Amino acid sequence: MKTDLSTFIIHQLARIAIIMSVPTSLTKQLLQLHHPDQKISNEAVELSSEFLKLLIQEARRRAAIEVCLWCYYFVLP
Repeated sequence: MKTDLSTFIIHQLARIAIIMSVPTSLTKQLLQLHHPDQKISNEAVELSSEFLKLLIQEARRRAAIEVCLWCYYFVLP
């Protein structure tokens, strides 16, 4: 029974978590916080946006696992 609920929660969170691209304007602003006087190429901004997207995906995946474990050990008993 516990495994079924955990699987259900994972599928629901995966369905809800829509992975959107990080706007390049936001990425450029983030990069300029650390390097305000440096010119940043468009390619570097695009690659950084992709990296941020992967970082967000991984954070969401880990959060979903944590929620499932929390439910399994604390909510269901």
